[in-house]
Amino acid sequence: MQVSLLLARQIIQLFLILLMGYATVKAGLLKASDSKVISVLMVYLVCPCMILNAFQIEDTPEIRKGLVYAMILAAAMHVVLLAVTALLRRPLKLDMVEQVNTIYSNAGALVIPLVQELLGQDYVIYSSAYIAVQLILLWTQGKNMLCEEEK
Repeated sequence: MQVSLLLARQIIQLFLILLMGYATVKAGLLKASDSKVISVLMVYLVCPCMILNAFQIEDTPEIRKGLVYAMILAAAMHVVLLAVTALLRRPLKLDMVEQVNTIYSNAGALVIPLVQELLGQDYVIYSSAYIAVQLILLWTQGKNMLCEEEK
């Protein structure tokens, strides 16, 4: 029950952020084209800062071991998502953007606040490991998919 309430609260917060963005554009404070600047700030500043902040904990062998497991599981999960997307691409007529969106989710927006609330700040490092693996794959394999490059 607690997880459901936390998830609902996060979804409501994201919806409120969406409404504030809509109101900001309608009020003329921002243009729709400004979303690129905000996205760049999120990808190159906020997300790396969240990951670095998660790593500001005491270094122990258990944490290193858990971090390695989290990265292996993140890589395995992305392999599964790549395979499922490859299988469903033709039957669902997915274009390249839809395929990339299927493989690379917006995990950080919901997962990090949920982990913080349920398990505490010390466990955010493991969800950050997932996000780090995802960002590396997104900036390499995902970019290649979107740009239709072979290498």
